[in-house]
Amino acid sequence: MTSKHLEEHIISFVRAFGLHKNGETPCGKSLSVAEAYVLIELSADKVLPQQVLVERLNLAKSTVSRLLKQMLKRGWVDRKRDLQDGRAWVWHMTEKGAALAADVAEARKKRFEQILAQIPSESQAAIFDSLNLLVEAINESTRNK
Repeated sequence: MTSKHLEEHIISFVRAFGLHKNGETPCGKSLSVAEAYVLIELSADKVLPQQVLVERLNLAKSTVSRLLKQMLKRGWVDRKRDLQDGRAWVWHMTEKGAALAADVAEARKKRFEQILAQIPSESQAAIFDSLNLLVEAINESTRNK
């Protein structure tokens, strides 16, 4: 396999899964994938400093700042000053954001169940192993830039 083969397979995956669709998640919800990931993180931890979101989302500070401001305008998140560092913001979901997060989580669950049902059970472990290996390789190549 060459890097060209990997490129073609990744492009095919991105298109098939719908990651290239701006403003829509692969499960068909009308928000960006990045917005969905913010909701996932805030669902898990309830309140997070903006810097933690930057690290977890693997996005630039300015991108996360812009993303959170858009979500604030939509009423999905709110912020308050960090008690330990008055210069920093901590973010949490609003009721509207929590309802959206629950809706997206349910759609995501159904989408992954549909996908998994198409993979023979004897091949599922190999898929998971391959995805883990790919993520590790991507992370390692990013560290070595």
